[in-house]
Amino acid sequence: MYNSGNVSLYDLRQESTPFTHLLDDMGLRVNRPSPYGITGNEQMFIILCDSPKESLAVIKEIRGESLAPIMVLYSRYSELENVLALEKGADLCLSADMGQRELRARIKALGRHTSRINESENSTLTNGVISMDTRRRAVFRGGECVPMTATEYGILEYLLSNVGDVCPVEEIYRNVWHEKPFSIKKTVVEHIRRIRCKLEPDPHRPSYIKAVTGVGYCMVGVSNVAV
Repeated sequence: MYNSGNVSLYDLRQESTPFTHLLDDMGLRVNRPSPYGITGNEQMFIILCDSPKESLAVIKEIRGESLAPIMVLYSRYSELENVLALEKGADLCLSADMGQRELRARIKALGRHTSRINESENSTLTNGVISMDTRRRAVFRGGECVPMTATEYGILEYLLSNVGDVCPVEEIYRNVWHEKPFSIKKTVVEHIRRIRCKLEPDPHRPSYIKAVTGVGYCMVGVSNVAV
């Protein structure tokens, strides 16, 4: 699934030895944060902490440099802190005491976000003032780079790859999360809301990502929309 040395682990609890062994058993080699900052070669970031709130500064640091998936593993649950971590750019917040079998599956599923490589000669997807460089995994609005989480990037890539088509919520979830859809409508809706806030001229009256009542969303093909 990965090349060696592509998981960067931020241990805010100083109790990561058992977790490191789990990653080793999965055939993964763990990188500790480099004193020289994020290299850009990381394919996943994992943050161990007591509560999601403790991870906010690290998430901000990572998102300033990378779109790679971020998993937060915490020992104390708080719905509000979970929401804050997700809004700041985390892709997944999980309890550290979950079973190892499920945790392994979650890590593999999140890792698949980075394994989807566009092999076509044209590595740019464009619609109006929105463009995406799939090789660099970078999103631009009017030429300005827009930071996005790996999940937001995955949804936008799917919509841009299907401009003009109605994309059911279940298909969006299946293609981005790579899991069987189950009670996932609110999850997709929340991520679409965040993408609109970052890209739409008026998020409350979207020009690009239109809702199709009772079905899903459609990326409308446009020739030019004001930035």
